[in-house]
Amino acid sequence: MDLDHCCKLCSNDGGIMETTEHLFRDCEIARTLWVCSDLGIKTTGCTSISLANWIINWMAYLEKINDAEFRMVRFLATLWYLWGIRNRILFKGEPFHPTMFLNMWTQVVRTADMAIEKALKVKDVDTLNEQDSSENNFVQIKNSNPVHMIGLAHSCERVRVMVDAGWKSTSKAGIGWVAFTGTGNRFYEYSKAIVAESTTQAEAIGVKEVLLWAKSSGYWHLEISSDCLPLICHFAGIERAHHLASGVLDDILSLCSSFHCLSFSYIPRSYNMHAHSLAKKL
Repeated sequence: MDLDHCCKLCSNDGGIMETTEHLFRDCEIARTLWVCSDLGIKTTGCTSISLANWIINWMAYLEKINDAEFRMVRFLATLWYLWGIRNRILFKGEPFHPTMFLNMWTQVVRTADMAIEKALKVKDVDTLNEQDSSENNFVQIKNSNPVHMIGLAHSCERVRVMVDAGWKSTSKAGIGWVAFTGTGNRFYEYSKAIVAESTTQAEAIGVKEVLLWAKSSGYWHLEISSDCLPLICHFAGIERAHHLASGVLDDILSLCSSFHCLSFSYIPRSYNMHAHSLAKKL
């Protein structure tokens, strides 16, 4: 094929030759993406290293730090994203625009998160069956999914809430939830537009809003279900959630003490479509 071999991402900067090193690492657009991602990778000063060795070195490093699974998949997703946007410009003739850049990145990250969630579902979590020494906080496994409990069951009315968030960008997100009685009858639903910096932060805001609503409504026996596995794993002590959600998680922890019995459990997206549709419509 007779192709233009100049870089399609920074073609306005003098027609720099597209090599694998340039496309995935040294291009100004690639550098910006790596620095702005939650990986915070700086690529300056790496031009003497081949792309293959650069990738191998970073994968070896990411494997040894906290949240290794999340970070390694995000690292590979970033490479795939750069390849995808380059091909859309080259073969479909789409003009490069920051909105296109952000939309594709968000889509790839969400796909990566889904892959991580699927991997974590089959992760060995046998050690979570041990009850905490305080006997007030414990983790158990239900249908191979982590469940975090606070307090013990009481005779007060039990309410189950299924919550979800739809995150598009740092300026547009939405949350939605559906509440059911102990007998399974739906009696309340809610949606709200919010501002969030990550998918997990948006989900955490949704859980916080549920707790505030339940507290103001006098529901003290609450079961919260979410399809955001990283968030539930954070509550269960398996993995720490993304640092952008830390402030909201502190608020949730403070609210937890208000309830007689409170649980956080994971459910697949296919069982949470009502809350998902509420969140996505905003």
